Amino acid sequence: MRNASEQITCASCRNFFGAITASLSHEMNNVLAIVNELAGLQEDVLAAADEGRPLSPEKLRSISSRIAQQVQRGKGFVKQLNRFAHSVDHASTQMDVREELERGIALNQRFARLRKVGLELRAPEATFSVQGCPFDVQHLVFSSIEIGLGVAAEGATLIVTLCGRDDGVDITLTVERAGECDPAAPAAEHPAEKLTYLRLLAEQLGGTCEGRLGAGDPATLTLRLPAVLAGFEDAEESEES
Repeated sequence: MRNASEQITCASCRNFFGAITASLSHEMNNVLAIVNELAGLQEDVLAAADEGRPLSPEKLRSISSRIAQQVQRGKGFVKQLNRFAHSVDHASTQMDVREELERGIALNQRFARLRKVGLELRAPEATFSVQGCPFDVQHLVFSSIEIGLGVAAEGATLIVTLCGRDDGVDITLTVERAGECDPAAPAAEHPAEKLTYLRLLAEQLGGTCEGRLGAGDPATLTLRLPAVLAGFEDAEESEES
């Protein structure tokens, strides 16, 4: 029987998985809807030509170009979804934390856009490696960004930075410009439980969560992760067996 912390983690994982897949599928549906509209417009142009109106090559080229742009956009979302799905392939692997943060930022851009909050990664061009499961790191990043976006005022920017240590990495989230947390943010968007869940997730990976994002609090949150995430050795032994 699962203990309370395991139940919390499972519930948080379901929320993370559902939010990301729903967001990406929504974006892909938008792409398909736009392509469908453009295809209809192209049909109208051709139907008008059949009726004797002059055919405009420029208009057809414009429609074709816009369709190609949407196809590329859709391929980008499929690639994101594919990478997200494969993040659970290995319970133990060496990963570049900077790359995982780049993917995490990309996965969360729609949520930031809906909140009218900027979301940026500011990290040096260097490799910061830890051993563990990429899905766990993505889950941790999502949960911290969710808190930040929930309290950032419209027009603010949530900055994610990365710093290496001899024994791991620090991931810090900061609301750009002091006082840019929204004092009117509804409690439902930033319940104390979310921060509790985030700290629990960090602890289960052998790390810590320091600071707090919220109105009246220092607008900084730091996730400190070890070079080898907790449970890595057990997962490695399980895969080898």
